[in-house]
Amino acid sequence: MLSFSSIGRPTLTACLISDAACHFSCKPWFLAGILFPEQEHRQEGIGVEMTLWPTGSPRGEEANEIEIGNHCLAVTSCVSVTAQTQAPVSTALRDILPGRQKNRVAAVEAMPAEKFNYKPTSDQITFGHLVAHMTETNNLLCSKAAAVQAPKVEEVKDTDSKDELVSALKTSFDFCSDALTKMDDSKLAETTEGFGGKKVTRAWLSLVLAATWADHYAETAM
Repeated sequence: MLSFSSIGRPTLTACLISDAACHFSCKPWFLAGILFPEQEHRQEGIGVEMTLWPTGSPRGEEANEIEIGNHCLAVTSCVSVTAQTQAPVSTALRDILPGRQKNRVAAVEAMPAEKFNYKPTSDQITFGHLVAHMTETNNLLCSKAAAVQAPKVEEVKDTDSKDELVSALKTSFDFCSDALTKMDDSKLAETTEGFGGKKVTRAWLSLVLAATWADHYAETAM
C-alpha cells in the first residue's frame, strides 16, 4: 500500500503474513530497488531476499531483511490469507464463478433465437438442449458441492424459448453464487450421490463443477 510520509517521500507498507496463524502487521518501509534504484535489492536462487530500510534511515544502512520462505510478503496491500488457507477449494470456486458466469451467459445470449435448434452433427444435442443441461448441472453440482438443498424450479426443456432458457440459466448461476457463499471445505470429505447414483465426495463434485464450467463454455462458443 503506497502512502506519502510527512516529508512527501513515498513509502511502501509491507506485510509479513504467517501461513500458520495468519497474523500480520503492517509497517512503512522503503522497498529497496523498486521505489529507489540506488538502494540495494537482490534475488538469489528460487527464493527472494529483499533488503528493506525503515522510513528515514541512512542510505546503505541495512535495517532488516525479510526472507520469503514460509511467509508471504504483500507489497501492494495488507491482505489476510485466512480464507485461502482455511478453505482453498471453496474460495477458488467463488473466485472462478463470476468469470464463468459472464462468459457462458454472454455466449448463450449471442446465439440467435432461431438457432437454438442447431446441432453440429445429427448425433449431437441441440443448442437449446445444451442450455437446459447447463442450467440443470449448475443446480445439481452447486448444491452437492456446497452441501445445500437444490432449488425447486420448473424443469427447463430444450424446446423452451430463448428468453426462457436464458432466464433459467441466469437463475441457476444466481443459485450457485448464493450456495457457494455458504460453502467451506469442512465437508469436502463427505460422500453424497453423484451421477448415476455413484457415491462420490463433495471434493470430487467440486472438481467436476469447475471443469464443467469450462467445458460448457467451450461448447456454447462453438
